Amino acid sequence: MSVPNGVEDAARDYMARGWAVFPVKGKIPCTSNGVLDASTEERLAAIWFERFPDRGVALATGKPSGVWVVDLDGPDAVELFKKLRAEAGDDSRAMTSITNRGYHLFYEMPNDGTDIRNSAGKIGPGIDVRGTGGYVVLPPSPHPDGPAYRWAEGRGPKDYPPESFEW
Repeated sequence: MSVPNGVEDAARDYMARGWAVFPVKGKIPCTSNGVLDASTEERLAAIWFERFPDRGVALATGKPSGVWVVDLDGPDAVELFKKLRAEAGDDSRAMTSITNRGYHLFYEMPNDGTDIRNSAGKIGPGIDVRGTGGYVVLPPSPHPDGPAYRWAEGRGPKDYPPESFEW
């Protein structure tokens, strides 16, 4: 069996960026320790995707990868987050993937040692944060309830230098 839509190649690219990843089926980890098995060792991609064909790839968010994610589920969450960003004067361009119900916005972890952790709904309904201890599924992984995850036009990893999220 082959990995769909270049998932293994994508996993290798993410690992080369320094992102710790691991295989998933839908949103469920395939490895016994889940997010704790996430790695940047590219040799593991071949092993994982031979062992778990036709699977997706997930990012261990927070400290393991240096990235935290805002997960926006649904149009109401997207509009609320836009409003909150405008009120805060935030006009940054986040790396963005398109999910079945909304978006994942990827941000660099702070340089000051602050550890961003997971939360659900604290910012607002349908707005979750995935930081240290959490994970998100990455493109081009298949989604269990709809189209595959994909990067928004001009907002994928190839549009941002691996060493920085400066935009």
